[in-house]
Amino acid sequence: MKLKTLDDLDELERLALINMSYSRLDTYEMCPSKYWFTYIQKEDRVFGPAASLGNVVHGVLEDTVGDTLVYEDMLVRMDHHLETYDPDQLIDEDLLRAGRQMIQEFVDRHEDDEFDIIGKEKEFNIIIGSALILGYIDLITREKDGTIRITDYKSGKWEVAAKNIHSNLQVGLYALAASIMFPDTPVYAELYYLRSGRRKGHLFTPADMHNVYETVLEKVNTIIDDRNFTATEDRRPCTFCDFAKTGACRTGVARMRKR
Repeated sequence: MKLKTLDDLDELERLALINMSYSRLDTYEMCPSKYWFTYIQKEDRVFGPAASLGNVVHGVLEDTVGDTLVYEDMLVRMDHHLETYDPDQLIDEDLLRAGRQMIQEFVDRHEDDEFDIIGKEKEFNIIIGSALILGYIDLITREKDGTIRITDYKSGKWEVAAKNIHSNLQVGLYALAASIMFPDTPVYAELYYLRSGRRKGHLFTPADMHNVYETVLEKVNTIIDDRNFTATEDRRPCTFCDFAKTGACRTGVARMRKR
């Protein structure tokens, strides 16, 4: 497995690539039809208040982690990001309260910590098969023993089981990206759940990264070979799918009517 980035390709090779990301892979896994409407048909999407709050909290942490953490100052940053991500004020008071609590508890946990920060919102790209995998890493820090720590903040309630982190595709892709940025350096990648304070991570071995690469390659090839993008048989994603709500996906609309 030889990892490449855009810098390793000439202009002609770059033209043959399709854009991909963890979000795209996850969307296809959820429902091939949703992938079609989102990334090929490019239908308008509806971002709910919870997603907007996630962007706000991420913005606050990007602005402040690494400096002295002062709760009141972070609330000022929160108001600033609300103007950007929630201009119509769709985030209700319960969600705003949850956001403020996440920030307060983050301060309580880390106000005396020193972060050896290497990067925040660090952009990366990896070539896997015919795909250009693009993404951003929330936070990159260096541990005292030299290990690179990759952190992805999560503001939602749902959590990956700790026993499954080693096979989680998102942190695996981030570990792959970090292994290119920091060759021959141990990489620990984690999901940081801001509501609970739980941090679930894994020290990725070369074997782990090879498995991530092969898994992504298989998924990329499946997407490229798909000619139908048939809706998933699982009806549950239809209940929160943008395209069932807007009417773009007839299958989703029909399923919602039968509820």
